Amino acid sequence: MVSIITPVYNASSEIGKYLDSVMQQTFQDLEVIIIDDHGTDASIELAHSILKDYSGQIAFRFLETPVNSGPGTARNMGIEAATGKYIAFVDSDDIIDPRFCELLVKSAERNGSDLCCCNLDVCDGHGNLSGTRRNPQIPDGEFTGEVRKKFLQNYVSYFTTYLYRKTLFDVNRIHFPNGRSSEDTAMLCCALLCCRRISTVDQSLYKYIRKENSLSGSANGNRYLHKLASLGSLMAKIREDGLYEADKDEIDFIYFKKGYMMSVFDYISTNKPARKSVLREIRAELVGLIPEYRQNPYLRKSFLFNTLDLMVHALPSVAILIIRVYMHRLNRSVI
Repeated sequence: MVSIITPVYNASSEIGKYLDSVMQQTFQDLEVIIIDDHGTDASIELAHSILKDYSGQIAFRFLETPVNSGPGTARNMGIEAATGKYIAFVDSDDIIDPRFCELLVKSAERNGSDLCCCNLDVCDGHGNLSGTRRNPQIPDGEFTGEVRKKFLQNYVSYFTTYLYRKTLFDVNRIHFPNGRSSEDTAMLCCALLCCRRISTVDQSLYKYIRKENSLSGSANGNRYLHKLASLGSLMAKIREDGLYEADKDEIDFIYFKKGYMMSVFDYISTNKPARKSVLREIRAELVGLIPEYRQNPYLRKSFLFNTLDLMVHALPSVAILIIRVYMHRLNRSVI
């Protein structure tokens, strides 16, 4: 019924807890596709060792990328190999609640959902809870009208909190961009735009473990370029597939927040000193894709994003100082 797709790269210290959480699922009509992305530790060997005496109902399969390719490429390989009616993505350093699959499948089956999502707990490397991320609560059923607008405007970008109907990928040619940053954000946005029926489970069923040495948590001065590339490819696909006009305001606002603003945040937080010329280049990407972005109704109503945007454009030196302080106060994932 469900294919769980998990890329593995240097996760030897966490993969045992991940596998335990999968084996403890109350719903066990599962296949787990573990993709070796050629890390430098013994993660895969450890996984084989943990599973060698497993005799439960869950089917575990091991694949490997030809060379280290990043999580997007590995997940695409998993999508192609998946045989389940639904797909879930669980990272090898995270943990899922024992009812994760059961509750999401029940809701998806009951409502005929293309997507079903839950909430997520953010924890530090010791498992201490630091916050909960909640997607908007909307009526289950058709993903249209004001329900659709509300969700697209406010959803939180944790693609791992969703259960995806496999045909959503097959029919709409959805895949992860091959970049190493925001490829998950781009995929989720595309899936939401193609979704016709949705449901939610208002419980925290996924535990995201934040670690400084993870791919997403490590300091990479060029990561903002990968974000721009991933979100740029998303905009190209949306337009190519004829999805843009129906949700234009929502799509533009998504790109502003998750493409432009997150790239600005990433650049400023990982580059000292930050150069004003680079901020101008990032903004030029935005203007090139959405020339009239300042007219977006959601942006016009947001004092926070309006102020940040104007500062980046007119007072970049001030913006750099303020955003550095802001980054310590705001968990970036809320965007």
